[in-house]
Amino acid sequence: MYSWVARLCACLTLAVLGCSEGTDLSLTEPIPQDLEPYESGEGKFDGYGFDPHFLIEDDVFVDAEFLSTDDLQVFFEATPYGKRSFLATYTVDGISAAEMIKGAATEWQINPLVLLVKLQVETSLVFEHEIPTQHRIDRAMGCGCPDDDPSCSGAPRGLRGQIDCAARVFRAYLTELQQGRQTRSGWRVDRSKNTLDPQSVRPRNAATAALYTYTPWVLTRQGGNWLFWNVFQRFARSLLESKPNHRFIGGACVSDEDCQYADGICVGLPSTGGETGFCSKPCERTCPDRKQPHTAITFCGATDEGGFCYARCRTQANVNACFSGLECSSVERQGQPDTVQDICTP
Repeated sequence: MYSWVARLCACLTLAVLGCSEGTDLSLTEPIPQDLEPYESGEGKFDGYGFDPHFLIEDDVFVDAEFLSTDDLQVFFEATPYGKRSFLATYTVDGISAAEMIKGAATEWQINPLVLLVKLQVETSLVFEHEIPTQHRIDRAMGCGCPDDDPSCSGAPRGLRGQIDCAARVFRAYLTELQQGRQTRSGWRVDRSKNTLDPQSVRPRNAATAALYTYTPWVLTRQGGNWLFWNVFQRFARSLLESKPNHRFIGGACVSDEDCQYADGICVGLPSTGGETGFCSKPCERTCPDRKQPHTAITFCGATDEGGFCYARCRTQANVNACFSGLECSSVERQGQPDTVQDICTP
């Protein structure tokens, strides 16, 4: 396993490759649970396996409403590590850790789960039951530590400053990419670049390029962006257990804004008078899928009004994907009536 010192030495030696201001300079080794490859209880990946070229969907990465402050607080009270995190009661000037994450996520339009996962990946703070040293808290996200300043002298100190810093630089990386430029350390969508492992990675979307700008490592089953992906899957599985297809096709919604993907619409359920519905979108033959636990494969079902996207009745891990108000029924594929699938319908 690469220690943070070894990674720093690699950054200094290979500075020409460009270490970002968010280089992975973790002060602790990843905990054993985080290094266990994420799998469902059936021994199969819930969704998709690790792909170094595509770490997370863009829509998910920038979904600032993905989790509420209450969701984060409940998570800190009962983490996947079988204990309460010290972050459940940790405050700065009366602001809780959950409020810090949600506030930064809202201000910079970054998914709070992304920030939560980086907090664990960088310094294992979510895992800690007792308050760790201030030195670790001051470098919570590894943010503001360029390769030519190992002391992180210009970095914001404290949990709130570090969380805000991480959200801010992620937004800056995305802005660079949206403006048609490469990120400050040379990452760009659909262009290959060596990580510091080194491995050749060709980011397939902006979120992946931003994550490699922050942490230019793959480190499969050791750390780096493999660790981000692995912990994201584990945390998402815990947080979304009662929210099948969360903010995606087949998920519960009350407005179109709850359906965070291109052309998402909220279809009202007759039984609730339209106050609650499920996420869908028009389709001609196929629908998009999402790399996220508790999310089903989708299906373009035929209706009298044309094709609409639905969630199939089971997730990849064979968990019921239909929330209360939907039931499993067989529907023909739009434009292909010989193909029939069981999907979640009103």
